Amino acid sequence: MVKFKNYAKRFLCDEEGAELIEWAIVVAIAAILVTAAIAIMNTMQGSLNSTDQMLQDNLVSGLTNANGGGGNGGGGEAGGAEG
Repeated sequence: MVKFKNYAKRFLCDEEGAELIEWAIVVAIAAILVTAAIAIMNTMQGSLNSTDQMLQDNLVSGLTNANGGGGNGGGGEAGGAEG
């Protein structure tokens, strides 16, 4: 029983494992931050892609309307033979 008591006292006073636990916590926090940053970047990328697509669609639509519509290539007279 005395041996166990001495072993328990040494185990409780030993601080060698504390540094390992501190480093494990630092690594875990870093992993969480990296994961969060990647998730935020993916969300922003999707938002930027949809914004970019909207701008391209509006630009094409604006250019088509500025060139005289899109149906018949800008209109003009369709007629028969002059005589």
